[in-house]
Amino acid sequence: MIALTRTSGPSLDAIARQIRLRHGPGVEMRAARGAGAEVAAIERQAFAAQSTPEGRPWAPLRQPRPGGRILRRTGALRRGATTAIVWGDTVRLRVPAYGAFHLTGTSRMPARPWQPMIPLAPLVRLRIETAIRRAVER
Repeated sequence: MIALTRTSGPSLDAIARQIRLRHGPGVEMRAARGAGAEVAAIERQAFAAQSTPEGRPWAPLRQPRPGGRILRRTGALRRGATTAIVWGDTVRLRVPAYGAFHLTGTSRMPARPWQPMIPLAPLVRLRIETAIRRAVER
């Protein structure tokens, strides 16, 4: 079992260093896959619940439409945004160009983040750390 220390900071670099020290460099790809899969799951849950990954509900639409689903007009944003691409030991999150406006908001539109934002909330961080541990221990 990997004992990871909870550290604050802008990334999961401290976890990656601990994994390398404990298991060697070969496990980094497995760790990145575990993190990527968990981030994609967090994003899918955020879209389904219409809330941030931390569980805060998104701002309602000014002009509700039939069905009332937020950020679901065509489904393209959800399909494209819940993809975590693992390349070596790096996890990249795919976001359509217009998705950034929904993540951060604009002067005319409230932010409706579905991706875990830095700094990671404690619960989100714990979920990602747990996924990394499971992936490395396999």
